[in-house]
Amino acid sequence: MTLNRRDILAAAATLIGITEAGATKGRARAPDGADPAARPQAAQGPSATGDRTIANGAVVTLGGQDWQAQTGTPDGVSVNAAGRVRFVARTGERASFDPPRKIRAELCGQQRYEKGEPIRFSGAVTVDRASTIRGTDWCSLIQIHQADPFRADGRPVMASPLFAVDLTLDRAGRPILRARGETGTGRQWTFAPQRVLGTVPFAFGVEHDFALEATDGHGGAGRLRFLLDGRAVCDLAGPTGYEYVDLLADALPGRRQQTGSYLKMGVYAGKGAGTKPPPGVFVACTFRDLRTG
Repeated sequence: MTLNRRDILAAAATLIGITEAGATKGRARAPDGADPAARPQAAQGPSATGDRTIANGAVVTLGGQDWQAQTGTPDGVSVNAAGRVRFVARTGERASFDPPRKIRAELCGQQRYEKGEPIRFSGAVTVDRASTIRGTDWCSLIQIHQADPFRADGRPVMASPLFAVDLTLDRAGRPILRARGETGTGRQWTFAPQRVLGTVPFAFGVEHDFALEATDGHGGAGRLRFLLDGRAVCDLAGPTGYEYVDLLADALPGRRQQTGSYLKMGVYAGKGAGTKPPPGVFVACTFRDLRTG
């Protein structure tokens, strides 16, 4: 068969698209056919990729609930008509409430899950091959966060998640995914999910299915189960979450405070101490087929 010039150019374009797609999962294309390395071009409205950027503080509906954007850059969070959501964050890009050592482009779930209520979150996630997390102390993709009530003296509780799915590097510099959780009772003053519940190798540029099932026990009996590509990264039955939300529920006169947990997804990275973020960090990821319950 003889190929003319048009055929040759079309074949070359197809090969380039396959090479740059970045998401494989048994097929040489990105989720929904989009190039994961593409960034939205407009501050608002559709971009050249068909994505619509979500401004900081704006709300979008995905996977059965509303989510509010927390980002420090106009194109940190974007969605398309099919419900695919994309997050992009670099060193220096953070929300207005973050110290400089943090990096953030996230969506914060608006549904509250009360004590003992099942939390379910599933979908597919791809982290771009070009992402680099070296130097970060953590890089979370998914979190379950407890309520942030005020103490009786008016100071807010600056709580950490009761559960987080993080990216980190092994000793050879290869990316791994780790599930971390924590629990606590009494009037605690510091919070951090220190317990590593499980780790698994995680390939950038590959689409991974995930499923989270959890129950916040507010320091008591609960569950934390996270599956990646159908395999359990962790499956904990026991105390989960922090009791402080119950202890502080009536701390303010005449006002009962929130005690329910909420989901977060996107890029949340940084250093645990100091005044500067790790240099040279770039993280871009795409979520799709999202379901919550």
